[in-house]
Amino acid sequence: MRNLSEHEGGMSFSDQESLFAAHIPYRVIEDAAEQAYKIIANREGAPLDEVHSQGNCHKVTSDMRRRLSDIGYDVEREIRHDRALGDHSYLTLDISEDEIIIDPTWQQFLPSARVSSELPKILIGTRDEVKSQARNFGVRNEVLRLWERRAFKFTERHENLLRKKEDI
Repeated sequence: MRNLSEHEGGMSFSDQESLFAAHIPYRVIEDAAEQAYKIIANREGAPLDEVHSQGNCHKVTSDMRRRLSDIGYDVEREIRHDRALGDHSYLTLDISEDEIIIDPTWQQFLPSARVSSELPKILIGTRDEVKSQARNFGVRNEVLRLWERRAFKFTERHENLLRKKEDI
């Protein structure tokens, strides 16, 4: 059983489990991420151990969302547009009043000297928890806004609707 509490600022597996285990077990998320990393590494010719820490968020989250959806889990792929930082995507899961973020490529925002196999590949938690974890691991403060709640949540469904409208 993986325990993220060994990492500064990380959530323990039992904390994560209490938040969403009834919805998606951590191992299922981790397996979907690992499969996505392998697909992207093979397709892009990238080193497997670097896929999660490079700018592959759209590809990884799209593949993960499809995999999780195929086995019955209702996750959204949220896409954040930021003029200064560029685009970033991650998965979200609504649990009653909480919204859980699953970000399998958060390490792309670490300074290169901080990227480490010792850090979790996937950040999971509420928006505030993910921001806190990312800050504790060394992500700059201006990047944390990517995980903030917005009045309008732009998802993959919205992006697909816009593409269809443009094709008309």
